[in-house]
Amino acid sequence: MEEKNIGYYEDPKNGENIIRSRTTEQIRSWDFPRSLKALEVFNSELGKIDYPGIYILIETKLNKVYIGEAKSLYTRLKTHNNTPEDKIKNWDRVVIINDGRPANQSDFNDNVVRHELEYYLITLFKANKYKVVAQGTKQILNSLQKVIVNKLILELNFFLIKKGLI
Repeated sequence: MEEKNIGYYEDPKNGENIIRSRTTEQIRSWDFPRSLKALEVFNSELGKIDYPGIYILIETKLNKVYIGEAKSLYTRLKTHNNTPEDKIKNWDRVVIINDGRPANQSDFNDNVVRHELEYYLITLFKANKYKVVAQGTKQILNSLQKVIVNKLILELNFFLIKKGLI
């Protein structure tokens, strides 16, 4: 899949400053400021069920990011909001990435796929001169996981360029 075959669409910010965007392939994203209200709106839009994916916590002033993965994005982000780790305690924005499908249907439900994408994004953001305060581990992938990860990496690169993050 080449980038020219991927499309991108972004909604304008809503009242909670949530920006929803998606590619014409798999990626769905929510980008919003640190706010419990915005997080609750996000959870409501998901139907209050578990959605796996990856997320990027951003501390804008310091160009600092924390990249993580979760089986339940809402639960993990609520923890980051309420009791943030010292290394990223002043994050002010989050970009959430998944495929818009609940856990039982999502490619992001595979723990190895999520960890490999997390590792890739950590490496990518470091190469783009961000101060990355997360650690990841390169994964050993089976053949199906390789296909999924390679397809998602191409799409992630396109998506992150469109979002102006890399």
